[in-house]
Amino acid sequence: MTGQCFARLVAIVLLLVACGSKLAVAQANHNVDALLRQIAEHDRMGKHAEATPLVEQVVSEVEKAVGRRHAKYVDALSFLSSHYAIIGRHADAESKARAALALRREIVGSAHVDFAKNLAQLASVLGASKKYGESESIWQQAISTHMVAVGAQDATVANYLRELALQYAVQAKYIEAVPLLKDAIQIISRKTSGGDPKLAELFVDLARSEISLHKHEDARITLRRGRELIQASAGTESLVYARLLSEESRLTSLPEAETLTKQALAIFTNTLGSEAQETVISLAALGIIIAMQGRYAEAHPLQLRALEIRERTLGPDHYDTAESLLNVAGSFANQDKLDLAIEYQKRSLAAYKRHWGDTHPNVAFALQKLGWFLWQTGEHDQAHEEWSKRFASSRSERRLTARHLLTFLNSSHQAF
Repeated sequence: MTGQCFARLVAIVLLLVACGSKLAVAQANHNVDALLRQIAEHDRMGKHAEATPLVEQVVSEVEKAVGRRHAKYVDALSFLSSHYAIIGRHADAESKARAALALRREIVGSAHVDFAKNLAQLASVLGASKKYGESESIWQQAISTHMVAVGAQDATVANYLRELALQYAVQAKYIEAVPLLKDAIQIISRKTSGGDPKLAELFVDLARSEISLHKHEDARITLRRGRELIQASAGTESLVYARLLSEESRLTSLPEAETLTKQALAIFTNTLGSEAQETVISLAALGIIIAMQGRYAEAHPLQLRALEIRERTLGPDHYDTAESLLNVAGSFANQDKLDLAIEYQKRSLAAYKRHWGDTHPNVAFALQKLGWFLWQTGEHDQAHEEWSKRFASSRSERRLTARHLLTFLNSSHQAF
């Protein structure tokens, strides 16, 4: 369960005081408060699945206090749906979201702002289960309903626009994402005077989409504007500022990218801790940037550290762990330690296959690199075998085209 979901569940308890009989509400508040404390502890430890019966019990307690045809019960049902989505129970999440939407329609009608909220929640759940077509349609309905109910310049409209844009970005539909993010920026800009961290986040999202569209000059301008806003609002030690630095590092020379990434890494470490996901991403990126400048011995311990943290915190089959294995393999290859490079590359390949299956582009890339390492050691027959698997994988994966063959034929011996 996310912190946002937990905070909303707390709101349910606080709002129950106005509902139902005093005795029932007092008992419900007591029970739900105890449950929320347990849920919070599970959330802190990352044990989201273990929190499921507790979240379900919260819904039961709210139902006993106010009944099913009550706004607070609909809220609780929606939060249960969100929880199911977080732990990957997508069918259950969709079922609860649709039930909550139907109840909300009965209570307030289909033109109410709360109905728009439930539309957005259903759209989010559908997006999480990759039912993008239906999700996008419902997002648009939620945006339209909220605009009519409250106004087109309301901050929630900007939030919905951003969520839809991010869903487009997940599908690599960056052309569709960019105008939505610009509209969201325009809405939030009108509501802030000295800058807002939420607005800065939107600038980062927009820059990422522009970079993906290879509009690097547009991205530079966007990030520059974002930097000014962050300095005015959140400050230069904030997470938003660190994320902006990380994005800027993709658009600069290698020496400048190294400086920016080191600054971002320091902020992530100080704010989130040395083993947080964003910290490790920044650590691995710094290792790659240093290696690209030919300082392989200096880069190597950074990649080993990133791998050690990911294996311990995410497990051996996570795709981030597979990426770190690939980076370490490349680091060994750059130092002419090909036996170790092959060992780690095989581990990376196995992890990618377990996570993505046999036909994903990452699997094809891992096969390509393994074949190259084997070729360098003189194992030409084995190299040809891995390359044949790589091209078989390419033919099975629609996203891999002749462009990937040209990339392979022109790839250098360097891992980075």
